[in-house]
Amino acid sequence: AVELDARISQHQSDRTDTTGRILHFVLGVNLAELENMVRVRYGTQEGAALYLQKFVTLTMELPEQTSEHSPQAGSLLVFSENARNLGIPPAIAKNALIYVRAISQTRSVSIRDTDRYVSNLATLPFTAQSYKKLYGAYQHLSIMLVTLKVFHPELFKLIGTEIEADIRSAFGVLAST
Repeated sequence: AVELDARISQHQSDRTDTTGRILHFVLGVNLAELENMVRVRYGTQEGAALYLQKFVTLTMELPEQTSEHSPQAGSLLVFSENARNLGIPPAIAKNALIYVRAISQTRSVSIRDTDRYVSNLATLPFTAQSYKKLYGAYQHLSIMLVTLKVFHPELFKLIGTEIEADIRSAFGVLAST
């Protein structure tokens, strides 16, 4: 992308085609990632955002919605497709989708987030049959733990540390030695 940007900028002085029409280059990129690539390629001596301003004249944020008529966000569609491709049992995918939808109502859920989520769900030691045999609360607890690990790793790290002490305290249980 950085090389493409450089090549386009070389042609900015000659912005007309053979018929005299003005050429406009339209390039869709993740601008934050492109800035990271510029930093890696050219170093931090020149601000990446400032460097890209030489080439980028218009930016816009694309909505997560796949269409005006679809309540499904693009990342949710990718989640479902990846879960199916990785062979995650449908019951696990269905329950996990409940959490992803809830999270997507309060924060942005990227495709990268859903990829990480599906990858972690794939490590659960359940087959379709063994998952169905679990009590409903255990089914959701296993999914909630994966959800915490992916979307709130800072809370997931607390499990077994501060949270355990708070639970022991709440129930009057002494810490094991």
